[in-house]
Amino acid sequence: MAWTQDDMDIIEEITVYASLDNSPSEDLISTTVLLSDQYEAFSVFSIQDISKFIPNLNWSGEGSRTRYFQIRGIGEREQYQGAPNASVGFIIDDIDLTGIAMASNLYGISQVEVLRGPQGTINGSNALAGLVYLKSEDPEDELSIDTNFQFGSDDLKAYGFNFSLPLSNTVSARYMVQKMGQNGFMENEFYKVDDTNHRNELIHRLNTRINLTSRSDLNLNLLVADFNNGYDAWTNDNSRKTYSDYLGKDKQNLNAFSLNYHHQFDELSSRLVMSQSNSNMFIAYDGDWGNDDYWGVLYDFTSETQRVRKQRTFDWSISTNSPEDNYNLIGGLYLKTVDEENMIDEIYNGFVYRDSDSVFNGSYLALYGDFKYFLSDQLTFNIGLRTEEHLFDYLDSDLDYSSPDYINQAFTLGSVYQLSDLTQIIFTASQGYKFGGINIGTVVPNEFRFYDSENLMSYELGVNSELLDGAVRLKSQIFYSSRNNQQISTSMQLDPQDPLSFIYLTKNFDAGENKGIEAEADIFFSQRLHARLSAGFLDAVFADTPEIPLNLRGREQAYAPSFQWSALLNYQLNDNLQIQGSFFKQDGYFFDESHDQQATGYSLVDIAVVYSLEHTQITFWTKNILNQDYPIRGFYFSNDPNDPLYLPNLFIRSGDPVQAGITLDYLFH
Repeated sequence: MAWTQDDMDIIEEITVYASLDNSPSEDLISTTVLLSDQYEAFSVFSIQDISKFIPNLNWSGEGSRTRYFQIRGIGEREQYQGAPNASVGFIIDDIDLTGIAMASNLYGISQVEVLRGPQGTINGSNALAGLVYLKSEDPEDELSIDTNFQFGSDDLKAYGFNFSLPLSNTVSARYMVQKMGQNGFMENEFYKVDDTNHRNELIHRLNTRINLTSRSDLNLNLLVADFNNGYDAWTNDNSRKTYSDYLGKDKQNLNAFSLNYHHQFDELSSRLVMSQSNSNMFIAYDGDWGNDDYWGVLYDFTSETQRVRKQRTFDWSISTNSPEDNYNLIGGLYLKTVDEENMIDEIYNGFVYRDSDSVFNGSYLALYGDFKYFLSDQLTFNIGLRTEEHLFDYLDSDLDYSSPDYINQAFTLGSVYQLSDLTQIIFTASQGYKFGGINIGTVVPNEFRFYDSENLMSYELGVNSELLDGAVRLKSQIFYSSRNNQQISTSMQLDPQDPLSFIYLTKNFDAGENKGIEAEADIFFSQRLHARLSAGFLDAVFADTPEIPLNLRGREQAYAPSFQWSALLNYQLNDNLQIQGSFFKQDGYFFDESHDQQATGYSLVDIAVVYSLEHTQITFWTKNILNQDYPIRGFYFSNDPNDPLYLPNLFIRSGDPVQAGITLDYLFH
C-alpha cells in the first residue's frame, strides 16, 4: 500500500531485527530501515532497486541480479571462483544468503534494514563492512489477502499472491508467492530476438508463528526460489545490441528454512535460531561477445560455472531481562558450516581451455557477548565481544589445501546519551574482521597465492533527533574507519595478447581509510506532503599499497562514490489520489583496483501516481524517466582479435533504461 500520514507514528516504533537485542531504530547509529510502503509504488523487485535510498550503499551489476554489495566503499564486486568470503552480510528471515543474494525479491518484505560499519559482534567475518537484513511480513490473527499484478514495457509481467490465515488460537501463517518475467532490455542481432537477457523469477515464502505457551513461541520460515534468467548483457561497443551466438544463463534454485525459538524465564530469556540453505547456481556466458561473422576470424570462447552451496547455522543466546537491574547481559554460541562445490568448464575455439572442479568445506565457531549498563536515565554504556575460529579445506583439480587455524576477535564499545526527550547522541568504536584465504588456479602467480585476514577499526559519532513536535526526524553520523591488511578483489590480464589469461584474485593492501558523513531525514510538511531525504559523503582511499599492478596510494577505492543523495516525495492530493517521486544522484567512481577506469556520475528520476479505493489500488509508474545510461559494472581488458596491438578497452554494462507500467492491487482484510 502507499505511504500515508498514519505511518508517521509508525516510524517511532520500528524494531531493528538484525540487532542483537531487537533494538528500536532510534537507539542505533548508522542504521537505515526502509518500510515497504515507502518504495513499493515504483514497481521494485530486488534490493538493487532500492539501494539508492540508503546512504553509502552500492551494488555490483555483474550478473542478472546483484549478489554483492558495497557499504562505505567496502565489499566485493564478484566472486567467480575460490572460497566464499564476502564483506557485506545478507540475511532474509534469519537465513544467511551472504554472497548468493540473487534471490533478494522484495515481494512480501515488510522492511529492509541496513547496518553500516563492522557488525562483527553480531555476525563475525561476514559483516566487516555491514549487514543487509530483509524481514518478511508477519502472520496476522485474522484473514488477509493481497493480490498483485504488474504489467509494463520490456514485456514485463508479474503476478503476486500474499495471504495470512489464522490456523488456530495459537498458530497463524502467511504464504507469499510472486512470479515475474521481462525481456531484459537487450537485442541480440545474431538471433534477431530481444529476450536473450530475460528475467524469469519465481519465489515462495511461508512464515508460521506458533505460540507454544505463555512463555515460549516459535517462528518457522521457508524460502523457495527458482530464478531462470538469461545473461546476454555485454557488448563490444557498450550498446544494447549484442552479437553473441552462445546464449548465457544466470540461474539459482534455492531451498531454505529458518527456525527461531524463544523462551522467557523469570529473569532470563533464551533464543535459538537455526537455518539451512541449499543453493544450486549456474552462470554461463559468451566470453567473446560475438560470433564468427562478427569477428571475421575464428574467435570463440564460452564459460560455464555450476556452483552448489549447502550452509547451516546455529545461534543460541541467553539474556537477562530483569526490570529491576540497571544492566542487560547477552551471551551466545554461534556455529556455521559451509559446503560448496564448483564446476567450471571453458571452451576456446572448440578446445577445452579449462575444466576445473573444486570442493570447499568450511566451519565457523564463535562465542559472543554484549553487556549494556544504564549508568543513569540519560547515559548508557555497552561493550560487545566476539571471538571466532575458522577452518576450511579446499580441493580442486590443481590444488589440495587445508587452511591454518584462523582466530579473530571483534569488539564494540558504545554509549548513548539522552540529551533531551527528543535527542540522542551516540558514539561507537568497533573492530571487525574478515578471514584470510587462498587464490586458486595454476596460473595465479605465486606471490598472490595466499592472502591474510583483514581488520577494520571504525569510530562513529551520531545524533538522532526529533524537531517540530515530531514533524522532522533526523539521523546523522560521521565515521572514520581504518583498514589493516585490506583485502581487495581485483583482476588482471597476465598476457596482454591473450584474453583467456584474464583472472580474478584477492590481494592484501597495507592500509586504507574510509571516512565520511551520512544523514537521513523524515519530514512531514503537512498531513498531505511527506519527504524522506538521505545523503552520504564518502572519502575512501588507499593509504599504502604495493605497486603491483599500479601504485594506488591516495587513490579512491573502487565502487566508492564521493557522494550520493536521494529524495522520496509523497503528496496526497485527496483521500484517493497521491503522487510519489523518487530522485537520486550519485558521483562517479573507479570500477576496479587493477586499472584507473571510472564510471561517470548520474541522476535517476522515478514517478508514480497511486489511486486507492477501499480494497483496490491502481498505480501508474515510470522508472528512470530521463532514460539515463548509467553504469553498474565495468571491465578493462583486450577483446578484439583483429587489433594487432591488442589494446585494452573499457567495457561498460548499463542499468535498465526508462520503463513504464501499471500495478493493480486487490486487498482484503
